Amino acid sequence: MNADSIWSMVKEQLNKQLTPVAMETWIEACEPVDLEGDRMVIRVRDEFRKKIIHERFGPVITQALCEIFSAPSFDLIVLTDEETVDSV
Repeated sequence: MNADSIWSMVKEQLNKQLTPVAMETWIEACEPVDLEGDRMVIRVRDEFRKKIIHERFGPVITQALCEIFSAPSFDLIVLTDEETVDSV
Protein backbone atom coordinates (compact mmCIF):
# COMPACT_ATOMS: atom_id res chain seq x y z
CA MET A 1 0.00 0.00 0.00
CA ASN A 2 1.20 3.48 -0.75
CA ALA A 3 0.67 6.79 1.03
CA ASP A 4 -2.19 7.84 -1.26
CA SER A 5 -4.23 4.69 -0.68
CA ILE A 6 -3.66 4.79 3.09
CA TRP A 7 -4.60 8.48 3.22
CA SER A 8 -7.86 7.64 1.43
CA MET A 9 -8.59 5.04 4.09
CA VAL A 10 -7.78 7.56 6.84
CA LYS A 11 -10.16 10.09 5.29
CA GLU A 12 -12.93 7.47 5.14
CA GLN A 13 -12.57 6.91 8.88
CA LEU A 14 -12.34 10.62 9.67
CA ASN A 15 -15.52 11.27 7.66
CA LYS A 16 -17.38 9.31 10.33
CA GLN A 17 -15.95 11.43 13.17
CA LEU A 18 -15.53 14.96 11.83
CA THR A 19 -17.93 17.52 10.44
CA PRO A 20 -18.07 18.11 6.69
CA VAL A 21 -16.66 21.60 7.29
CA ALA A 22 -13.67 20.22 9.22
CA MET A 23 -13.04 17.66 6.51
CA GLU A 24 -13.20 20.23 3.72
CA THR A 25 -11.25 22.94 5.51
CA TRP A 26 -8.50 20.91 7.15
CA ILE A 27 -8.27 17.28 6.09
CA GLU A 28 -8.83 17.70 2.34
CA ALA A 29 -6.02 20.29 2.35
CA CYS A 30 -3.52 17.62 3.44
CA GLU A 31 -1.42 15.81 0.87
CA PRO A 32 0.09 12.39 1.60
CA VAL A 33 3.85 12.44 1.02
CA ASP A 34 5.40 9.28 2.40
CA LEU A 35 4.55 6.09 4.23
CA GLU A 36 7.28 3.97 5.73
CA GLY A 37 6.86 1.44 8.50
CA ASP A 38 4.89 3.07 11.30
CA ARG A 39 5.35 6.63 10.03
CA MET A 40 3.19 8.68 7.70
CA VAL A 41 4.17 12.07 6.34
CA ILE A 42 1.59 14.56 5.10
CA ARG A 43 2.05 18.07 3.71
CA VAL A 44 0.04 21.24 4.23
CA ARG A 45 0.43 24.72 2.75
CA ASP A 46 1.65 26.69 5.72
CA GLU A 47 2.68 26.77 9.36
CA PHE A 48 -0.82 27.77 10.54
CA ARG A 49 -2.40 24.68 8.97
CA LYS A 50 0.42 22.53 10.32
CA LYS A 51 -0.28 23.74 13.85
CA ILE A 52 -4.03 23.13 13.56
CA ILE A 53 -3.56 19.64 12.10
CA HIS A 54 -1.13 18.73 14.91
CA GLU A 55 -3.22 20.15 17.74
CA ARG A 56 -6.79 19.42 16.67
CA PHE A 57 -6.61 16.54 14.26
CA GLY A 58 -3.33 14.76 14.96
CA PRO A 59 -4.81 12.42 17.59
CA VAL A 60 -7.74 11.29 15.41
CA ILE A 61 -5.49 10.86 12.35
CA THR A 62 -3.02 8.84 14.41
CA GLN A 63 -5.84 6.72 15.85
CA ALA A 64 -7.13 6.00 12.35
CA LEU A 65 -3.63 4.94 11.24
CA CYS A 66 -3.29 2.66 14.28
CA GLU A 67 -6.63 1.02 13.44
CA ILE A 68 -5.77 0.59 9.74
CA PHE A 69 -2.42 -1.03 10.54
CA SER A 70 -3.52 -2.76 13.76
CA ALA A 71 -0.56 -1.03 15.39
CA PRO A 72 -0.23 0.14 19.00
CA SER A 73 1.29 3.45 17.86
CA PHE A 74 1.93 5.40 14.69
CA ASP A 75 3.95 8.52 13.94
CA LEU A 76 2.31 11.32 12.02
CA ILE A 77 4.63 13.95 10.59
CA VAL A 78 3.16 17.13 9.16
CA LEU A 79 5.31 19.26 6.85
CA THR A 80 4.72 22.64 5.28
CA ASP A 81 5.41 23.33 1.61
CA GLU A 82 8.82 24.71 2.61
CA GLU A 83 9.88 21.61 4.56
CA THR A 84 11.21 18.33 3.21
CA VAL A 85 11.01 14.79 4.55
CA ASP A 86 14.79 14.88 5.08
CA SER A 87 14.45 17.84 7.45
CA VAL A 88 12.44 15.86 10.02
